[in-house]
Parts: sequence; C-alpha cells; structure tokens
Amino acid sequence: MTKTGTNGFHGNALWNWNGTRLNANDFFNNRNGVRRPRYRYSTLGGSIGGPIYIPGKWNQDRTKLFAFYNIEQWQISIPGPLNLYTVPNALERAGDFSQTLDVNNRLIPVNDPANNGLQFPGNIIPKARQNPNGLALMNTLPQPNFLNRAISGGNYNYQIQEIQRNPKRSQLFKVDYVPSEKDRFFVRGKTWKAEQQGYAVAAGATPVGFFGQCYCFTESGLAIGGTHIFTPTVIMEYNAGVRHNHEAWYPYGSANEIDKVLRSKIGYTLGQWFPQSNAGGFIPRFSFGGVPNAANVSYDNRLLTGGTDFTFNANTNLTITRCTHNIKTGWSVIRMREYEGEQSVFSGTFDFGKNVLNPLDTNYAYSNAALGVFNSYTESNGRYGSNMRQTIAEWFLQDSWKVTKKFNLDYGMRWTWAPQIYPRYDGQQSVFMRNLYDSKQAPPLFTS
Repeated sequence: MTKTGTNGFHGNALWNWNGTRLNANDFFNNRNGVRRPRYRYSTLGGSIGGPIYIPGKWNQDRTKLFAFYNIEQWQISIPGPLNLYTVPNALERAGDFSQTLDVNNRLIPVNDPANNGLQFPGNIIPKARQNPNGLALMNTLPQPNFLNRAISGGNYNYQIQEIQRNPKRSQLFKVDYVPSEKDRFFVRGKTWKAEQQGYAVAAGATPVGFFGQCYCFTESGLAIGGTHIFTPTVIMEYNAGVRHNHEAWYPYGSANEIDKVLRSKIGYTLGQWFPQSNAGGFIPRFSFGGVPNAANVSYDNRLLTGGTDFTFNANTNLTITRCTHNIKTGWSVIRMREYEGEQSVFSGTFDFGKNVLNPLDTNYAYSNAALGVFNSYTESNGRYGSNMRQTIAEWFLQDSWKVTKKFNLDYGMRWTWAPQIYPRYDGQQSVFMRNLYDSKQAPPLFTS
C-alpha cells in the first residue's frame, strides 16, 4: 500500500542524527591504544503530496489528479570490530626468519627440504632459493603495525578497525487519476540504492584491509493499475508492473586499489592451467595454516562481477456480490529473469600451511610461501554464470457464503502452473535428470 495525494497540499521534512560523541570506546580498543572509532547515522528525508490542476483551466475542484513523492537518504558510517592478524614482517618477506618467534617466544626453526630437513643456517633462506611468486603473494599483505608482544602474546602483529560507509537512498512517487466515479488509475514508481564501501562488505575480500570494494545494490520498480466499478456489486481491480534489481562489486579506496589483486601489478608470473577463465588476470587465493590469526587471502567467486534480475507481473481480480454470496475470481502471471555473475575458483587457490606429512614442508607457513612450497593447489576449468527464466501462471475462484447469521462457508479452488526454471543458454544449469538415473550403476560408498 502506498500513500497517495489528496485535494490539499501536505508535506513533511525530517532529519535524524547520531554521532561518535554519544558512544564510548570499548575495552579492547583501549587496551590496544585504538582511539574511539568514528560513528555517524544521519537520516534526511521528506514527502509532499497534493492535487495537480491548472487554475481556471482544468481540475479546479481538485478531484481528478493527485500526486505524492517521498525521499529518504541515509549517511551511515559504522565501525567494525577490531581485527587482529599475523602478517609476515619485512625480514620474512626477504626470506629471513631469524627473528620469527612462536607464542612462547621461541624461535621457529625453518627447515631445508633439500638438505634432509635440517634447519637453514641462521634460519635464513638463501636468496637463490627464494621463490619470487610466493614472495609476491606475501607482499600483497600489509606490514605489521602492532609489535607489543606483552599484549598480543605473539598471536598477532597487525590490527585494523574499519569504519565502513553505508549510504542509502529511497525514493517513491505515485500519481492517481480519477476520471469518473467508476474509475481510478494509478502509476507508481520507486527506487532503492544501498552501498557498502570498504573492506568487510557483503562477500568482500579477506583479510580486512586487503582489498577495498563497494558492494552496490540498486532496485527499481514501476507499476500501473486501477479499479473499475461496473455496478455497486461488481468491481474489478487490475495492475501490472516490473521490478529490477542489480548487485555488483567495484574496487573502492585508493585510485590504484585494483592493483592489489592483479597478477601483473604484484609481480606474480606463475602460469595457470586454464588462463581463459581468468581473463582479468587476478591473483590466486592463498592460506597459511598453522600461523595464529593467519592473514589468509580469499575473495568471493564472483569477484568484481554482479547479478541482476527482472520480474514482470500482471493480475486481475473480479468481485461479485450476490445476496449472501461474495464471489471472487482472478488470474495472475509472473515472468522472472535471473542472472547471477560468473563464478568459480577461476584464479586458483594455494595452501601454504604447515604440514608434517608434506616431505617439502619447512615447518612454517610463511617460509613455505617464501620457498614456493605448498600442500595443494586447486583451480576451476571455467567460470560460469547462471541465466535463468521461469513463468508462473495462476487463477482462482472462491465464494464466501453467509448461510445463516451464525454460519459462514468459505470454499473455492486455485490452479497454478509453475514449470521448472530453465537456463537461457545451454550449459548454465546443473540438474538431476531422474529419467537418466539407474540405481544399478550407482557407485558403492564402501566395498569389502
């Protein structure tokens, strides 16, 4: 239901504000020397409605055409939690682990898999043995900014508290036309915009502080409809409309934010099995198991793509009142088009974690990366986006019969045609084909 204009002009305006001064800092921020984060919540909006007329010319009695408009806009800055990570320091990025300590302040020995697992002299990987691609991936991470081990206990050396901006805007208009006592038409439109700007956005990259993105969502809709009175006992309502929404991710932050995830910009030269799936040239994802609060790099399978969908609808209802019967019938048709952005592990994923079962393991994840040692690598052979279609049709007939003053009987029937959603193009959908299933060919889970 949407508010409508009247034969008089009415409007309102509003502003609501809440800010940092009303909040207190928390215990962990105070302990780690992090200042009270910025917080803003501002809402600005208003509405106006009234008749549309031409003085002395048309609609002078203000009974035929009305309009209404409403807008609300939010400016929001919300602090996230204090995130703590262990990132490689400057020495480790050069293959020097002579000062790398565990949580008990003991040196972590870095072993040489090419020398029967003996520790590297001085705990330093010789420059000639260092892997430039592994070092390039490590260098995408921020430098340590918290070195007080008395507080961290060696569990982290980097801290970040993000202040995320979430602007939003809502608009709505409606125009009503009343040509006669028996007819009323309307046109209604609305728009919605919501953004998350920063690191910890919806489906954003990790760790926090690695790659800034804007998750931008928009929705718009347009509807037309009306009511026609055939007789005082026969009334018809009808409407049709379209709704469209769109979501996408964009780099956000510095002018060169995109460079953080491009292979060519970080000096990563290792090839791929299926380079055609990574036309953008994005870096692989990678993890460092065994490191406390490791700065594992990951991002959504739809990195910098998006999705969109359309919904078209039309329906009509007819109400007939006869004596003690209130009969209603109608139909509805909905057409849906949904597209989800191309996704997969298209750029690959490395596991550099410590693994005693790996004969090439160096005993520490960051030294594994520096030497080019990994436990596993996975990569998808394609990047696909579903593009689906579906149409649903319904009709109904019902009656509310007041049999007596104390007994009312409601009965009716509804019919729905809802076929299976199908892909716009071949190869965009994976489904279970029951007609092809043969239980005799099902592989056993266990054999003896």
